[in-house]
Amino acid sequence: MTRSLRWIATVLLVLLVGAVVCWWIWSSWQLSKARRAWLEAYPQLAGEMSRRLASPANETALKLEREAALLGLNWAPKSSPRFSELAKSIPEEAEKQFSAVRPALSKWVEKQLGASRGDEGVAPQEVAAFLQSHQDHIATLRHLLLNDPAPHWEEDLSAGWAAPVPNLLTSLAVVRILAADVLWNIQQNNQTVAQQDLLAVRRLAQTLIDRSELISVLVGMHMTRLVVTGIRQLANPDTSWLDWLEGLDVAPKLERSFVSEAYLFAFRCPPFPEEERKSFFDPWQKSRCAQGSQLFLAFARIAREKPCLGGSQAEEPLRAPGWMENPESTWFVPNLRSALTRLQALHVHASLTREVLLARLGRKRPAAGTITFDRGPCRGLPLEVTQAGSSWSWRWTGKEPELPEAWLPLAATLR
Repeated sequence: MTRSLRWIATVLLVLLVGAVVCWWIWSSWQLSKARRAWLEAYPQLAGEMSRRLASPANETALKLEREAALLGLNWAPKSSPRFSELAKSIPEEAEKQFSAVRPALSKWVEKQLGASRGDEGVAPQEVAAFLQSHQDHIATLRHLLLNDPAPHWEEDLSAGWAAPVPNLLTSLAVVRILAADVLWNIQQNNQTVAQQDLLAVRRLAQTLIDRSELISVLVGMHMTRLVVTGIRQLANPDTSWLDWLEGLDVAPKLERSFVSEAYLFAFRCPPFPEEERKSFFDPWQKSRCAQGSQLFLAFARIAREKPCLGGSQAEEPLRAPGWMENPESTWFVPNLRSALTRLQALHVHASLTREVLLARLGRKRPAAGTITFDRGPCRGLPLEVTQAGSSWSWRWTGKEPELPEAWLPLAATLR
């Protein structure tokens, strides 16, 4: 009996070891396959990704951080030693003042610059007071963004997911201050400053869109959407906005961020430097890395091929695995489907805004009926034009996707 039990135990042990070895071989093959797929899809980027060196923050970024501190904001990246150093220099009163006005300011901006646009309400009293008392600091931020070299915060692709990223929450706070200043100046009939504010937001948004990490690109897209809807409120928009709207195509940038994430999964497995060596012995991590890389490559392809709503992307079967969508997991990544939908909706909004500007500038007389976009990533996409009294409206005719409230409806109105 004892001899039989030993024999059974030995067989089970051999089977277990064999299963682990087979799993290890299979996961290694899967990861190797993912690497080959990446290299075949983007051979021109292979050298750049592998040789990419760390780059420090430039002088413009440092100047912006110091100026934002006077508004009560810490704009330094949280992973940087500058964050704790800058925190000591932020005036306590300024920090309290912004914390108090922040909810009202954010709510007003999102309402007035949302796709459905508010009722042109005047700035809340506390928001107007904040803007008036900080005009010098806002003007300095605007000047730096418009006249200095584009800001750049430290970047290091080799660090994987531990790479430094800009302080995105503070970036959004600064953008909301500038956006509130846009609205406030429009109400003051100061169109020149309002347009300069929008240009400043546009440049900051582009700085984030030009980065490698997906989360920065997504925040930059949100800022760009504020610019696109903000242009609609200008009574005398500069004609240069038409050229910008016609050329607005964020798809290559989003595709590149997907490709960068796919690279990290395939060649920095896992994307955490402290665990990279362990992955050689961990088939579970290898399987996840292979799956993640393949998924990001698939979404990169969709971003390239379908940069606008319409067509068959609604039926795309791609879906992130559960381990990637768990916010408590170290493997968590933003919702890829949402990222793609926001890209497509941003392009629709840009095309809608262009139609509003063409009518406002007298370049194109609106006529009720169905027309198609004739420029940009949404070329050929149909939209419905309607008239109600003296107002004209343009609306995308398809089923609206799942998006935050501020992005909907996919429509624009000229009053």
